[in-house]
Amino acid sequence: MRSAIGDRGGDADTEKPAVVEQEPDEPQPVRAGECGELCGALESEIGVDAGAWTAEAGWSDAEPEVGATAAATAVFTSDLGTGTLTVLQFDTDEQAAQAVKDLGARIGEPVFQTTVFDDGSGTRYDYDGALTSRVLWHLDAQSTPHEVGRLYLIEAPANDAADFSEQAAYQLYLALPL
Repeated sequence: MRSAIGDRGGDADTEKPAVVEQEPDEPQPVRAGECGELCGALESEIGVDAGAWTAEAGWSDAEPEVGATAAATAVFTSDLGTGTLTVLQFDTDEQAAQAVKDLGARIGEPVFQTTVFDDGSGTRYDYDGALTSRVLWHLDAQSTPHEVGRLYLIEAPANDAADFSEQAAYQLYLALPL
């Protein structure tokens, strides 16, 4: 005979079910093609068009590296070439600045360093490699506009240019609405 709800069948010694503790939610792995919070913000802040450059498939989440809390990427193309823009999100501007050093350990020393804006705010680093050219920059509290803890990296195949200003990575950097 089955007992109905609320019917204990007269047994006072029935065991109570054990309380099952749930494990805290594990962070979900990044899935290519998905677009989380940072990715969505970049779609509105930067968009998918930058002058002659157009994002092939829009923005998508990327694997965070060098201690970033989030990352997003987009591949832009134009008749000047192809460049990948990756944005890493950190909690603070200081962490973003430190990440430049951490990335530098992997990609080498920059060939040039300057400010991002004419007012002297932000810092930009140019890397002119034999195979890949890069532009890496972060803003600071004096920069306008400024999103705290953002680190931007453009990577593009190096071309046979007379100087860095003709590299696709630098041309994409100039075209971005930052």
